[in-house]
Order: sequence, then C-alpha cells, then structure tokens
Amino acid sequence: MLLTLIPIGLLILSLIGIWLVDHTRAFDRGAIDAIAIIMLIIGISWTFVSTVAITITHTRVLLKQAELDMEYETLLNEVAYIKDLQNEPVSDLTRFEYATVAEHVLDWNKRALEAQTLGNSPWTNWFYNDAERSMKLIEFK
Repeated sequence: MLLTLIPIGLLILSLIGIWLVDHTRAFDRGAIDAIAIIMLIIGISWTFVSTVAITITHTRVLLKQAELDMEYETLLNEVAYIKDLQNEPVSDLTRFEYATVAEHVLDWNKRALEAQTLGNSPWTNWFYNDAERSMKLIEFK
C-alpha cells in the first residue's frame, strides 16, 4: 500500500512545484521546474507500473489459488511417499528422492513465508492476493 502511495505523493508534490513556478515569482524557474518535471515523470511511471502489477495480482486470484492448492497437495503426497520409504533399506535412489523432496519443500516454505510476511506488510500488501497470503508451511523431517 505504501509503495503505491509514495508515487501519488510525488505526483502531488510535482504539481504543487509546477504551480508555484507558474503562479509566483519567489522561486527560480529553472531548478524547481526541472525537479518538478522529473518528479512528475517518476510519479506517473511508478503509479502506472504499480497499478498494472496490483491489477494483475488481484485478477488472477482463482487461478493462483488452484495452482497453489495443486502444488501443495503434490508436495504433501511427496512427503508422505518419503515417510513410507524410511521403513525400507537406504539406497542411493532413496537418498536422491529424499534430497529432491526436501529441496521442493524448502522452496515452497520460502515462498510461503515470503508471501505471508510481505502480504501482511503495510508497504507491500496490495501486491499480494489472498491466495498467496494463505499459503501453509509444510513440515518435513
């Protein structure tokens, strides 16, 4: 949210700077005008990119939820499979499967923790949808 409000503040400040230069004689026209135009360009660009990113994030909620559910269920099945293999003799294939599943679970947990942390942050919460914020961590021992 705050990352989206900053460019709006830049837009307002740049418009005030341009107005001050045009309607008063108290400021040097060149420096204030140049700074205001640069702030205006940055503010418009940043606002446009933020709006597009937020719109894409929030219009894909159902698709993202289906993708995350499918990936979560697959990882849970992989973890259950590895737990079943622990009762059998250890082989190189078993070690490889264990390492692969551990890597997948670690990647999932990193993404889930990032989505939960940044999704609840007042700086970035508009860039995360409810599907990403509701990702659950997977325990793997």
